[in-house]
Amino acid sequence: MSERWSPEDNETLWPWLLRGIYEMKGGVVGRTVLMTNVVEYIKAKNYWGNELELEKYLRINAGDSYRRNLYKITRWMIDRGFLRNHADFHEVSITRQGINMLGKHFPEFQ
Repeated sequence: MSERWSPEDNETLWPWLLRGIYEMKGGVVGRTVLMTNVVEYIKAKNYWGNELELEKYLRINAGDSYRRNLYKITRWMIDRGFLRNHADFHEVSITRQGINMLGKHFPEFQ
């Protein structure tokens, strides 16, 4: 992953982060989860079929650049109303709008 985070990176990763939050929290609006735990959950799921595409975005050991990039995409999703932040940007919950957008990307959730 490069030091610079591009809009294409957001477009690739945000549906998978939303899916991870949805699955971890059972689709409940307002139930919080740590974003780093969501990344670990996504990395552990080998049935999604996009591991090669996603692994370059999910390098948990990338140091400060990883944290900055995770912050940027989390802020991007909060600004669009898909997530709600709680204690700080690390702790979020999915919104009703986020669940609706998730259904557009993953029809199996509808």
